[in-house]
Amino acid sequence: MKEHDGAATVSNEQQAIPIIPLPREIKVGQGMLDLGGARLPAVNITFPAGLERAGALLHGMLEAITDGEITALNNTYGCETLPGISLVVDATLPGDTYRISIVDSIVLAGGSERALMQAIASLLQLLERPGPAGTPWRVPRCNIIDAPVFPYIGLLVDLARKWHPVHVIERCIRLCWWYKVRYLHLHFTDGQSYTLPSTAYPKLPTRSRHYTVAEIAALNTFARDHGVTIIPEIDLPGHSRAIVHVYPKLFGLKPFRLGRPVHDNVVNIGKDEAFDALARIIKETCGMFPDSPYFHLGADEVQYKALEPDPDVKKRVEKQQLGSVQELYREFIERMDDVVKSCGKQMCVWEGFGPSGKVPIPKDIPVFVFESLYNTADQLVADGYHVVNTSWQPIYVVPRKNWSPETIHAWHPRRWENWFERSKAFKNPIVIEPTPLLLGAQMCSWEQSAEQEIPALRARLAAFVDATWLGEKKRDYQAFAAALAVQDAKLDRVMQSTVRA
Repeated sequence: MKEHDGAATVSNEQQAIPIIPLPREIKVGQGMLDLGGARLPAVNITFPAGLERAGALLHGMLEAITDGEITALNNTYGCETLPGISLVVDATLPGDTYRISIVDSIVLAGGSERALMQAIASLLQLLERPGPAGTPWRVPRCNIIDAPVFPYIGLLVDLARKWHPVHVIERCIRLCWWYKVRYLHLHFTDGQSYTLPSTAYPKLPTRSRHYTVAEIAALNTFARDHGVTIIPEIDLPGHSRAIVHVYPKLFGLKPFRLGRPVHDNVVNIGKDEAFDALARIIKETCGMFPDSPYFHLGADEVQYKALEPDPDVKKRVEKQQLGSVQELYREFIERMDDVVKSCGKQMCVWEGFGPSGKVPIPKDIPVFVFESLYNTADQLVADGYHVVNTSWQPIYVVPRKNWSPETIHAWHPRRWENWFERSKAFKNPIVIEPTPLLLGAQMCSWEQSAEQEIPALRARLAAFVDATWLGEKKRDYQAFAAALAVQDAKLDRVMQSTVRA
């Protein structure tokens, strides 16, 4: 299949705009609008009731990026001689679309407050100071209309293998906002630790490696204040040693040895009491994340052989006439989907179930295709599933194997690759045709320490979003690298800002 080179569709005028990701439509006007300096030391930000979060974000970040050289005023009257920035929600715009108009004042409009927060990021990315301190900050006169091609653009951060303090997660949220990543998918559980709080099962949280109810609530608020949505993941039924370890009798598979399950990284999906407990945990977790439309079940890399000897597993396989533990696993996904739907959310899974099976997996479950081993994007789309591209190569960021920003920028969201020789995408990348079943893409950062997280992501995430935002329409890498140099220089001040809505 011939692949489309989108770089050729971007004009030279667009190439030169330093916004990341590249906006959909840009019309450059005449000259620059001064925003600060000795002559114009302040900017008046106006916004109606209901947009206080967006106003606070612009106010705080404008002062942070200019190191206080621009003073931001909010809804201050009698300031007609100062440059003005107006924030509005425009009901005629789609919810994911924003518009920027810069002439003698600035108007930022969004179809939603979240889109408006993306407009704020773009405006601040346009901000420049061409000379030394005291030289006015300025932005180019222009008109921009922008929206992503895909409804889903995400970043995963692994909190279970290497626990991260709250302030590091906040920096990840800031990074997402700066580069317009809508979803921050947090991998809260794995074999190493269970990092969520639980009132229902208080032994679940791993000692010294978990978050409190108050911290989770604060993270949700912080994300909301930046137009980012957190998606929680509890990885089940595999990757669950941390769960089985603290409740072995409830969740463990037989046989036991010295009071512990021989196979302890899979929960017992044949036992009614275990399923009821997991359903309660998932409902509790969904309640902690009221803003998220999604809950991620994980559901990958299950050790089927560990399930086979257990009497409860055998009993359910026989009772439901499933025929195999593979079908029991499919039934588990189906049953958990009902639990998540009862919470008003959509369940997501990793690529884990095969293309054939007796128990049908609901077609509305988005599948995050990463390895092209258990199933492939082309097969899933042919079967009617929505997919999210989480291709191991090149959009995984792992300490022992990752790819350069240039390699990531050359990739596009319809393409899956893998370095792993057993993968079906090993020698021949899988490329699907354009389809509405492709929801978007997600960069996945696994096994990074808290100290490694932002350094590993800051350039790679920018390259990923620039390659994803408009599908295959993108600037060339040299133009992207020039934009990255500008925006990465501002990023430290973005990270260090103390702004709170």
